[in-house]
Amino acid sequence: MDDLDTVHAVWIDPGVRRYLWDDIVISRDRARQALEDSLATFQSRDFGLWLAHARVGGQLIGFAGLRPFDDDVEVIYGVVPAWWRQGYAREMAIAMFGYAFDRIGLPRVLAQTDPPNLGSIGVMRSLGMRRLSDLSRNGCPLVRYVIEASEFVR
Repeated sequence: MDDLDTVHAVWIDPGVRRYLWDDIVISRDRARQALEDSLATFQSRDFGLWLAHARVGGQLIGFAGLRPFDDDVEVIYGVVPAWWRQGYAREMAIAMFGYAFDRIGLPRVLAQTDPPNLGSIGVMRSLGMRRLSDLSRNGCPLVRYVIEASEFVR
């Protein structure tokens, strides 16, 4: 919770919130709730959200994690716009897959995004994820990708 203000600032950045929060500027309380949910999931299921910082300088690059989605688990990641197109989303997702498959033994991991989010779709495809389905959540169309533990190249 010490990082609440930093995380909130990232989550309301126009480039990040566009697809993460359906372009809604979430309140600090909504960000707090998301972090509390993550902490609770760490307690109950040994996963949640992590922050990613630059090795040199310590700036916040973004966040990544795993979260429950229906009966599955999905990977989630976001990169601060100043750090886009440098491979960080892919690197964070790879770390999450390794954690999901090797540490907690999940059989598969989902990812989903808005259809226009071509950057995220490119990351999913580059990781060997395959398109599973299209769906609508809260009236918003989503594309869903999946990777099985046996398909993940370590």
